[in-house]
Amino acid sequence: MKALSSLTVLSACRNLLAVLPPSIRSLAALRVLDLSGNLLAELPSFVCDMSQLQTLAVGSNRLSSLPDAIGNLRALTALHAPSNRLNTLPLSLSQLSLLQVLAVDGNPLQLPHPAIVSAGCAAVRDYCTMVSESAASSKRATVVVCGREGGGKSALLSSLQHGRAVLIPWT
Repeated sequence: MKALSSLTVLSACRNLLAVLPPSIRSLAALRVLDLSGNLLAELPSFVCDMSQLQTLAVGSNRLSSLPDAIGNLRALTALHAPSNRLNTLPLSLSQLSLLQVLAVDGNPLQLPHPAIVSAGCAAVRDYCTMVSESAASSKRATVVVCGREGGGKSALLSSLQHGRAVLIPWT
C-alpha cells in the first residue's frame, strides 16, 4: 500500500466487504472514502484517524453505530450513512464544524430525533453539543448531609470523597 500513499479517492463500494482491511490506514492523503453497499457491521476506529478525509460514504451496510471517534474527522464535509441500522448518532458529531451534508435516512434513528436531523447539520451539531454539555455537568453533585451530632455524617462524607465503603448503622 506504500505505493498508494498519495491516493486521495478510494471507492470500494459493492464489494461484499464484511471487514475493512487494516492496510487502508496507511492512506493518509485520502479525502474521499466510499464503502457503500458492503456488509460492514462496524466501521473500524482507524478510519477516524484519517485527518484529510472530507467525504465518508458508508450507506447500505449493516452498521448499528458510528464510532465515537468520528468527531476526530475535522475536515469532514459530508457523511453519507443511509440505509444502515443506526439507532443513534455519536455526540462527537458536535466537533465536525465543516460538516455540510449528513445523510442518514433509512435508519431506525431515535437520537437525535429525526426532526432534528431533517433540520440540518447545524441543528444536529447543536443537539450533540447540548447533550454533551448536559452530560458533563450532570457528573457533579452537591451533597448536603444533615443530622444530629455523632450520627456518622463525617464518616459518610469521608467515604464519598475517598471512595471507601463505610458501614454506618441506621438508628
